[in-house]
Amino acid sequence: MNTPDPRPRRAVEQRSALPAAYLAALPTWLVFLAVAALLVAGLFAGNALGGLVGFLCLGGVGVLLGWLAYLSWPALDTPGRAVRLVTMAVVVAVAVSFLLR
Repeated sequence: MNTPDPRPRRAVEQRSALPAAYLAALPTWLVFLAVAALLVAGLFAGNALGGLVGFLCLGGVGVLLGWLAYLSWPALDTPGRAVRLVTMAVVVAVAVSFLLR
């Protein structure tokens, strides 16, 4: 059985070390509050101000979720992977729906 080449993952992990360390050094409540603010702003702005603002806010949340899921993927079990995939899919679907309005 062929195993995937680990070099791309290793490169992403190395480039992500500094931003991940920065996020880890911040208070947990601050990171949570920032992501929650982007999520709420994306949902409300997507309805009130038009699609682009909502798309950008929710797109930022989707990118952050995707990055964290990619980094934690090897340590996750199947249900954990499924939850992350479904969450990202919902956020991206809502963001794209705001853009297409």
